[in-house]
Amino acid sequence: MNQVPNDKLTVKESWTAGKIRGKLNKGQKQVFDRMSISEKRDIIEKFNNNIPFEVEEIERNQETKYKIIEKTLNKRELNTMSESGKDMLLKNKVGQFIDSFSTRFSSSFSNPNNAGQMFTYEMINQNFVLIEMLDEHLKNENKIIEQNNEIIDLLKQIANKGV
Repeated sequence: MNQVPNDKLTVKESWTAGKIRGKLNKGQKQVFDRMSISEKRDIIEKFNNNIPFEVEEIERNQETKYKIIEKTLNKRELNTMSESGKDMLLKNKVGQFIDSFSTRFSSSFSNPNNAGQMFTYEMINQNFVLIEMLDEHLKNENKIIEQNNEIIDLLKQIANKGV
């Protein structure tokens, strides 16, 4: 009678799985939800026995984030962004308030101060990314100037040898 079903978790296991999900971040929850029943049971057993466990986030989650950023950039015709630029946007969560339906919806029907606050946060995040990108651009320009100076020196040496 106490046979454990193979196709679904028991009520007690589901309760414990809910506790585990409460301790995971969004990416880990997605991975946990995609796990097989036996994998979930292994984690539940470790959780019940206070054995440390790790639910690894998968790289596809990062690719999904990149697709969201690319979609946001394409809307604004900024489709030549470098990978480092995309990483900066992801790290600073730029665009999370602009393209979020729930954010627009809640800001429309709630306190107007919240909408202003979200807009301010978005602008701050964009400014940090812009500062980083401008700094990177300046470093690249300095490298180009150095290379141009080296080329000019070499051309002068070649010209002096020809005289």
